[in-house]
Amino acid sequence: REENVVQDDDGEISGTLDGLIVHPDTKGIPCIYLCSNTQQSTFMEDPRSAELQLKKEVFSSKLPQESPSFKISCAACLLELEPNGFACVVSSSPELVDMVRDWGRKCVDRKRQQNAASLHADHGDFLLRLPRTALVKLKQSKTRAAWKDTRDEILAFMAEQDVPVYENEQVSTDLELKLGHHIESLLQLTSTKKGNESKDSEDALKEELHWLVYGYQDTKDGKTSVELDIPGGKRHLGETSLEAAIRETEEETSMVWDER
Repeated sequence: REENVVQDDDGEISGTLDGLIVHPDTKGIPCIYLCSNTQQSTFMEDPRSAELQLKKEVFSSKLPQESPSFKISCAACLLELEPNGFACVVSSSPELVDMVRDWGRKCVDRKRQQNAASLHADHGDFLLRLPRTALVKLKQSKTRAAWKDTRDEILAFMAEQDVPVYENEQVSTDLELKLGHHIESLLQLTSTKKGNESKDSEDALKEELHWLVYGYQDTKDGKTSVELDIPGGKRHLGETSLEAAIRETEEETSMVWDER
């Protein structure tokens, strides 16, 4: 529900809007669309149906063909009720994670054979199994020397799993390795916080867990960088967190969940 957001021809703002609105990511324009039948009382009874109503109206087939393309992101108030989604394959068995990794690589190969252009723009460059402890050490490295030691440990895992990253020792020395937003979020969620420092929970310390991650490689101005992450992203209008995680997993790794 938005108060005092209607602007007249003279620039004066007055009135009340009650319903899901489309708000442009720019200053000076309070609202460009008010969805029907999504008043606050209706929305609170069934938030998802209200979102689907907005999606139906905004992305209607009645729009002129020459209409410019646009993208809608869920505001924080919607995400409080249904957050964005991410997914991670986790097991104490490295063999089990390796099996999923190899299956994922086959999924990518099949897509490329069918049509190389079919891979999503956000699709990763490789799949990799890593022990959680290595990811924790990379995240918590407080000195450049400690960070390099952990980076070299992860590069060794990549080499063992046939992930080509560098062609010579100079590149390996200069290579930058970083963690993506979703991996950092999951590391935080699986840790306990004491004071200002995060500490692994008792469950996380009982056994070594292996995570399936994907990565991006980029070379710019002669410098190679690698970013590691797990599938995830912003959910679409009307999507549940699980549906968003399933879609993002396929877009970024080509793996399709069995929803059963």
